[in-house]
Amino acid sequence: MAPVHFETPKHWGLLCFEYSRKTVYFDDGLRISPPRDISTVIRSMLGGCRALSDDASFDEEQWNQLNLPLPRINMPAQIKTGVGSGS
Repeated sequence: MAPVHFETPKHWGLLCFEYSRKTVYFDDGLRISPPRDISTVIRSMLGGCRALSDDASFDEEQWNQLNLPLPRINMPAQIKTGVGSGS
């Protein structure tokens, strides 16, 4: 799992790498689209895992990261105003 920061609006999302299915998920409580450069971030993370583990399973061609939009993990919805609206 890896946090993802949005500049506009100021908000956080979550990337989730599921190794067994070679699938990258994205979700956030406001249901907004991930940042435009999310594929670059995913490729960098997979490359780092590949370099650290020497595991060919982290080769990006085996993962779904180029198939946007990314599947969601069904995070609960976050309200936009009032109690509980802060990230």
